Amino acid sequence: MKSHLKFFAIIFFFAFFIFTGQEAKAAGKDLLLESLTLNPGSVIMERNIVITAKVKNNGTENITTEELAMASYIFGRFQMTEITYPNPPYGYLEPGQSDYITVRGIFTSYGSAGLDFKLDPNNAITETSETNNSIRKDITVLSSGDDLYAESITVSPANPEANQTCLITVKIKNNGVDTMNSTSDLGASRQEFANFVSQKNTYPTINLDNPVTSGAYFYYIYEGYFKQAGNHLLSFALDVDEQVEETNEDNNLVEKSVSVQEKQTADLSVEEILINIDEPLITDQVEINVKVKNAGTSSLTSDYGLTDYDSLVHFENFGISSQSHGELPTTVNPFDPGEILTYTYKGGFTGIGDKLFAFTINQYNRLAEGNIANNIATTSVSVYINAEARDAFLILNSETEDISSTSVKVIWQTDKNTTGKIVNNAVGTSEEHASSATGKSHSVTLSDLLPGTTYSYQIIGQNNSASREKTISFTTPISDNLIIKNLSGPTIEANKTIKFFWQTNLLSSGEVYYKLASDENYSKKTDDSSQSLTHNLQFNLTESGQYQYYLKSTIPAGTVAQTEVKTFSLGSQTPAAPNQETAAETENEPEADNNTQGNQANQAETLSVSNQNMYNSLKGKILLKVEDLGKAYYVNPKNNTMHYLGRPDDAFSIMRAEGIGITNANLDKIPVALGSLTGADSDSDGLSDLIEDALGTDKLKADSDSDGYSDKVEVEGNFNPAGSGTKPIDSAFASAQKGKIFLQVEKNGEAWYINPADSKRYFL
Repeated sequence: MKSHLKFFAIIFFFAFFIFTGQEAKAAGKDLLLESLTLNPGSVIMERNIVITAKVKNNGTENITTEELAMASYIFGRFQMTEITYPNPPYGYLEPGQSDYITVRGIFTSYGSAGLDFKLDPNNAITETSETNNSIRKDITVLSSGDDLYAESITVSPANPEANQTCLITVKIKNNGVDTMNSTSDLGASRQEFANFVSQKNTYPTINLDNPVTSGAYFYYIYEGYFKQAGNHLLSFALDVDEQVEETNEDNNLVEKSVSVQEKQTADLSVEEILINIDEPLITDQVEINVKVKNAGTSSLTSDYGLTDYDSLVHFENFGISSQSHGELPTTVNPFDPGEILTYTYKGGFTGIGDKLFAFTINQYNRLAEGNIANNIATTSVSVYINAEARDAFLILNSETEDISSTSVKVIWQTDKNTTGKIVNNAVGTSEEHASSATGKSHSVTLSDLLPGTTYSYQIIGQNNSASREKTISFTTPISDNLIIKNLSGPTIEANKTIKFFWQTNLLSSGEVYYKLASDENYSKKTDDSSQSLTHNLQFNLTESGQYQYYLKSTIPAGTVAQTEVKTFSLGSQTPAAPNQETAAETENEPEADNNTQGNQANQAETLSVSNQNMYNSLKGKILLKVEDLGKAYYVNPKNNTMHYLGRPDDAFSIMRAEGIGITNANLDKIPVALGSLTGADSDSDGLSDLIEDALGTDKLKADSDSDGYSDKVEVEGNFNPAGSGTKPIDSAFASAQKGKIFLQVEKNGEAWYINPADSKRYFL
């Protein structure tokens, strides 16, 4: 029985140790000095302060009032006026309880001071611990509660022009511990702003109703202008008469250098018009944001040119329900160079179709600008009646490019961003291949095909709920033999630029190897397009002389095709006229038919071109034969001939003979190039009367449709200058007409030339 009790006692003690987490505290008394605090926390000389010591009975026995009063302190620079000891109920402090000893007084001088406080300094009380009876605290006694800190000077705008109204703002902080209740707490101030004429000053108002608390800011504001450009020093000082006693006298001065510009020319630029829905429905609520940029070099401090009065908004068939703009410039909020001001318009459309959006800023020129051409921006948006109409699209220009006898690249375009895939039309197969990511250009590479075999695939495009299909058939090459064909060049320009052109039957890389005939090693130039059927390479040579060269193409599988070594001479050349081709060198010039008469200035000529490669690269172009008095020739794109454009009558007869009749509807699909127009311009809109007759605009009215935009602006933007909407430009159609001459059969037979360089029509 005794052994059982002994075991139980051991278990109880072990459990008690586990649950308490420590051994039982030794019995006895223990005084703990927990903290020493000051009120107020900022200590200022000659101001009343209370120092409080928090005492805790940390032992297991009661501490008497007499024992609590056993305390000593040494406070540097301090003069005590009163001390209060704890007076707990019943005359003792029970274990775990705390009480306070408070010392009242003042610090008689400023600087660093140490505070030492100790309980039971003579060890009269037997304690379980004597190490927790004391605390030392180091403080700084301030001479005053005031401190003025001149923090910064700012100028608005940051880099003003000479004679431009601006603001100089001095930022001051109450860096002391006392609240400022009077302007007399500031003392006298001094401002020295070099070259600055102050016109209006605003000083801080400080009183009992408008106090400045510790850590708060107040401001001195000077409005005026700088008389001259240059770098000028701004200096501001507080309490210059030293009437305010401060804890720190070294932070009362602040200085800044400002760079003042000469008078600059303003420039506003309408950067872009953004519509939050790319293809809106007529039922959509739309937000339009117009971005206007300060494109000048100086800040604007006035709203001239930027108000709603100054802006012209033309949003076709768009009802504005609300409008707003960013904060307009002032001296406080200048419109700095490079900054953007946004004008926002919300509303909905009232009609479907292509809509012209245009925005003009500073329409009345209230702000003098050096460039007003960038004060207008235009864009267009297509509005749809429903989602079905919005998602409809076309598959364009499908074709294949042979990679090898077993691999083909299928390429197609769509007139809208779509996803796409191709599906094998063969019965019993589920083969399909997805194209690249959503876009307008798509391609799929087919591999593991059979050589010399005809295949049929279905191109399938998808745009939301709309889908479209198109069949494409092709026959794979019978072998991987690589052939270089349609070689043209080299052509040599006046700046010694050498141009090479050739094609291959399979997708391949292209390289030109060349060297001076006297050199041993060839140099190499590589086509930028890694794999292509068409290769264009051009580069500059600096040294004249006889050159040798050959062309080389390589397919991914490694098959190589290479031309024989040929030669060309590089010497001084006569510059070609802008936007016109220079005829190739003598060895590659088109050869005249033997039946053609000599080059007589008064006789129209038609020459046959026997060099097929040369003809393929030049057909449809107008050439200047630089080595033959700059004679002009038109290379007919329909047959291997070129026509001499001698006298005006000759040129006119060629236009009539080679011109193709075209309807106005088809002609409108080709964008107009204005170029350098000559002839009378009755309405001074930048379009000659002749071209206005051809375009169907009013040659006596600069803005034929009275929509706020000149005819020339609308023609350049592909908008309809004689009505609403945009022109039905068809890039694919225009590209297919390169080099042709068209006659307007539905008008007076006006002639237009489609330039192969840009697929635009030029008025003849």
